[in-house]
Amino acid sequence: MIPLHGAASRGHLKVMKYLIQQESDVNKKDNTGWTAFNAAVQGGHLRAVEYLMAKGAKQSIYDGITPLYAAAQCGHLDIIKLLISMGADVNEENDNGRTSLHGAASGGHIDVMEYLIQQGSDVNKGDADGWTPFNAAVQYGHLEAIEYLTTQGAEQHIYAGMTPLFAAAKFGHLHTVEFFLSKEADVNEEVDGGIIPIHGAAFGGHIEVMEYLIQQGSDVNKGDAMGWTPFNAAVQNGHLLAVEYLMSKGAKQNTCDGMTPVYAAA
Repeated sequence: MIPLHGAASRGHLKVMKYLIQQESDVNKKDNTGWTAFNAAVQGGHLRAVEYLMAKGAKQSIYDGITPLYAAAQCGHLDIIKLLISMGADVNEENDNGRTSLHGAASGGHIDVMEYLIQQGSDVNKGDADGWTPFNAAVQYGHLEAIEYLTTQGAEQHIYAGMTPLFAAAKFGHLHTVEFFLSKEADVNEEVDGGIIPIHGAAFGGHIEVMEYLIQQGSDVNKGDAMGWTPFNAAVQNGHLLAVEYLMSKGAKQNTCDGMTPVYAAA
């Protein structure tokens, strides 16, 4: 990096102007390809972004991410409006197939999501693996973003073998779990070989989620196609409190795939 990167990352416009007057390279990349423009976008410094563009800064992709995506993920609506006004494509894909709406959903930035959708962003666009903005909001536990995307026609499909409810349970987002169950999701719906949401919660050691799922009728001893239960999931991942809780709820200490619980824990 050079001093211009530092000034841009903090939005110090006077310093940037002086450095460029002293012939600082406006498009200089660090060893990862990060430019002063990328720094200003990520930091949310609108005036710095405008100035760098006026000085010939290239709107380069950094780490496979477009400037519009970076601004959306960080929630910088004013910069998003600027980039789109300068011709940025609202549905331009990163190297992995994600658009700026994925970024906004990952960060839970409702105002950014609203603007992007108003500008024609595809609410059901999947990345190279089928991951949509809705899946992003679920994974990161942004309930308001989930609710908003639902009103905009987001499809609640299975991703990577996980229903939205399973994903919310796996990542420990209790309020999101409560939301899906309030919308009549099946607490014992099976995915990926017979696992159910409580397997996901046990895998992550999320006790409050496990408690709620059991209150809603989840089967504490449900085995998948190989006999793997929530108890086995908790043991395998070393979640002692989850193991104790499941035992208190009647979980059987069964052998799975030829391994006793003690063997699996060891």
